[in-house]
Amino acid sequence: MLTENTPPNNAPDEDPAQRDARAVRRWYPLSFLLKLLVLVLIVLAIMFAIFFYAAGTDAGTKLILEKN
Repeated sequence: MLTENTPPNNAPDEDPAQRDARAVRRWYPLSFLLKLLVLVLIVLAIMFAIFFYAAGTDAGTKLILEKN
């Protein structure tokens, strides 16, 4: 069953390196976006950890409450 995303069945004499290169080109953007998403999540986790640490200290709590 061929769908829009299924690559056509190419000739059996196709160079395996060409087949692999096509697969890499197809999946490389997904890899980049996944790495970008992980980086953003790590940065957010560090920001939240710093905020909660600051909120747990007297000076940090005072800074957060008095900041308008």
